[in-house]
Amino acid sequence: MGKCEFCGKAVVLPFQCSFCRKYFCGEHKLPENHQCSDMPSVHVHAKQRISQLHTTERLERKCPKCGSTFTEVQAVGKETVTMQCTTCSFKWEQPR
Repeated sequence: MGKCEFCGKAVVLPFQCSFCRKYFCGEHKLPENHQCSDMPSVHVHAKQRISQLHTTERLERKCPKCGSTFTEVQAVGKETVTMQCTTCSFKWEQPR
């Protein structure tokens, strides 16, 4: 029998956090529920990536030089997005 490191509740089969390696009850087993200090900040990067995806969905995807629709996002800045044509390699910027 163990104890939850967060609330002190007695637990027959405690859960071990994969980040801090401490033991918790069912209510506090998730890192966000026991305020895990060792949890990586992956969620911040995920939010940034989602924001970039929403930005790129609204972009003009046609190359201004050759007219090809085979283009890709090279960089996302605060105000502009750099695009590149995969057909002719032409690069251009457009507003976000």
